[in-house]
Amino acid sequence: MKKTEFSQEIGRSWLHADYDEKRISFAYPPVKGTHVENYKVINADPEIVPAEGFELSLLVQGAFLGNSKQWQDVRDRCITENYIRIPKRLLWIPSTHEFAGVLIENDLKGRGLSTIMNVPESMDDWKNQDGIYFKDNMILVPADKYALGEHNSDSYVKDGLAASVFTEEGAEIFARTANDNNKMVYNLGIDITRIVSPEQRVAVLDSGRVRLYLGCAFLDDVRGCFSFGVRPQNFSSGNK
Repeated sequence: MKKTEFSQEIGRSWLHADYDEKRISFAYPPVKGTHVENYKVINADPEIVPAEGFELSLLVQGAFLGNSKQWQDVRDRCITENYIRIPKRLLWIPSTHEFAGVLIENDLKGRGLSTIMNVPESMDDWKNQDGIYFKDNMILVPADKYALGEHNSDSYVKDGLAASVFTEEGAEIFARTANDNNKMVYNLGIDITRIVSPEQRVAVLDSGRVRLYLGCAFLDDVRGCFSFGVRPQNFSSGNK
C-alpha cells in the first residue's frame, strides 16, 4: 500500500500531501463562495490552479489524518460543517433517453450552470472503455455503470461515477478514508428514472456523522462552499 504523509509549510500557508514521490500543495485558507466566484478567484491567482478530483481525495484524507490546526479546520469547517467544491459539472440524462446516465465535464474555469451542457448527438467519435465513453474533457457514464447510495470500498473503486470524478485511485483513497474513520462512502445524485428532461448540476464533497459523501446534484449558487487551489507541478516564479 502506498504511503501518504501530510505537513504544513510556513509563509503563504500550504498544506502538503506527499504521495507516491509527488507533493501536492494546497493553498490555505481556501476560497469560499459560489461555484463561479470560487474558480474565478483561483484562476486569477498566479500561484495556484483548481484542485481536482484525485487531489481532493488526498485533501480529504489529510483532513482526517493531519494533526495541525489547519488540517483539522479543513475537516471541521470545510468538510463537516460545509462543502468542498469539485471542479466538475454534470448533466443527468433521463432513463428514457438513448444515452441515459450522467455526462461529466471538467470545469476548471468554473462555468457551472452559467452555460448549458448538451446531450451528445451520438457516441460515434467517443472512445469506449469498459462501457464508459470519453471525449476531450467529457465522460459519459451510462446508467448501468454507476450506483447512487451506499457503497463499500470494493464497489466504490468500480463505480463509474466515483472513478470519473476522483479517478480510480482517488476513489480508492476516498473510500479508504471513509472506512478508516468508520464511515460509509455514499454517492448522491439525481434519480434519472424520475426526470423527463436533462438536469444540470455541479459536484461537491462533504462528511456526515456516518457517511462520507460525493454529491453530484448540487446547485452552483450556494455560497457556503469552499474551493481549494493547488500549486501546479510545473510551478516556478509565480507562473501557472
